[in-house]
Amino acid sequence: MRAQSLLIAGKAIPLEPTEPVVKQGLIEAIYGLERHHVAALLNAETVGVAFQYAKEAPIFLGFQGMKLADAKPKLKGLMSTCGVD
Repeated sequence: MRAQSLLIAGKAIPLEPTEPVVKQGLIEAIYGLERHHVAALLNAETVGVAFQYAKEAPIFLGFQGMKLADAKPKLKGLMSTCGVD
Protein backbone atom coordinates (compact mmCIF):
# COMPACT_ATOMS: atom_id res chain seq x y z
CA MET A 1 0.00 0.00 0.00
CA ARG A 2 2.25 2.74 -1.33
CA ALA A 3 -0.25 5.64 -1.12
CA GLN A 4 0.05 6.83 2.47
CA SER A 5 -1.57 9.97 3.86
CA LEU A 6 -1.96 11.97 7.03
CA LEU A 7 -5.67 12.72 7.50
CA ILE A 8 -6.55 16.06 9.06
CA ALA A 9 -10.25 16.86 9.36
CA GLY A 10 -10.82 14.15 6.74
CA LYS A 11 -8.48 15.80 4.21
CA ALA A 12 -5.62 13.63 2.94
CA ILE A 13 -2.11 15.07 3.06
CA PRO A 14 0.26 12.75 1.13
CA LEU A 15 3.26 11.35 3.01
CA GLU A 16 6.42 9.79 1.66
CA PRO A 17 5.78 6.04 1.60
CA THR A 18 7.52 3.90 4.19
CA GLU A 19 7.82 0.17 4.57
CA PRO A 20 5.41 -0.55 7.40
CA VAL A 21 6.14 -3.56 9.58
CA VAL A 22 3.83 -5.73 11.63
CA LYS A 23 4.80 -6.00 15.31
CA GLN A 24 2.68 -7.99 17.71
CA GLY A 25 -0.24 -7.86 15.30
CA LEU A 26 -0.09 -4.07 14.83
CA ILE A 27 1.11 -2.10 11.81
CA GLU A 28 3.99 0.26 12.58
CA ALA A 29 5.10 3.05 10.25
CA ILE A 30 7.44 5.94 11.00
CA TYR A 31 7.38 9.23 9.08
CA GLY A 32 9.60 12.28 8.99
CA LEU A 33 7.18 15.22 9.04
CA GLU A 34 7.89 18.50 7.30
CA ARG A 35 7.00 21.87 8.82
CA HIS A 36 3.71 22.11 6.92
CA HIS A 37 2.67 18.71 8.32
CA VAL A 38 3.46 19.86 11.86
CA ALA A 39 1.63 23.16 11.34
CA ALA A 40 -1.43 21.26 10.10
CA LEU A 41 -1.28 18.93 13.12
CA LEU A 42 -1.01 21.83 15.56
CA ASN A 43 -4.20 23.34 14.11
CA ALA A 44 -6.10 20.07 13.73
CA GLU A 45 -9.12 18.97 15.71
CA THR A 46 -9.09 15.42 14.31
CA VAL A 47 -6.35 13.29 12.76
CA GLY A 48 -5.82 9.93 11.15
CA VAL A 49 -3.64 7.99 8.75
CA ALA A 50 -4.51 6.07 5.59
CA PHE A 51 -2.72 3.32 3.66
CA GLN A 52 -4.14 2.82 0.16
CA TYR A 53 -3.16 0.99 -3.01
CA ALA A 54 -3.81 4.26 -4.90
CA LYS A 55 -4.84 7.75 -3.76
CA GLU A 56 -8.18 7.36 -5.51
CA ALA A 57 -8.93 3.95 -3.96
CA PRO A 58 -12.35 3.88 -2.27
CA ILE A 59 -11.06 1.96 0.77
CA PHE A 60 -8.07 2.36 3.07
CA LEU A 61 -6.35 0.70 5.99
CA GLY A 62 -5.94 3.08 8.92
CA PHE A 63 -8.14 5.41 10.95
CA GLN A 64 -9.66 8.86 10.70
CA GLY A 65 -11.44 11.29 12.97
CA MET A 66 -9.37 10.69 16.11
CA LYS A 67 -9.98 13.75 18.27
CA LEU A 68 -6.88 15.47 19.64
CA ALA A 69 -8.86 17.07 22.51
CA ASP A 70 -6.69 16.90 25.67
CA ALA A 71 -3.58 15.92 23.71
CA LYS A 72 -3.48 19.22 21.80
CA PRO A 73 -1.66 21.27 24.52
CA LYS A 74 0.79 18.39 25.00
CA LEU A 75 1.47 18.25 21.27
CA LYS A 76 2.09 22.02 21.19
CA GLY A 77 4.48 21.68 24.17
CA LEU A 78 6.37 18.85 22.51
CA MET A 79 6.69 20.77 19.26
CA SER A 80 7.94 23.92 21.04
CA THR A 81 10.69 21.90 22.77
CA CYS A 82 11.74 20.75 19.29
CA GLY A 83 11.88 24.37 18.12
CA VAL A 84 8.72 24.13 16.02
CA ASP A 85 5.99 26.71 16.68
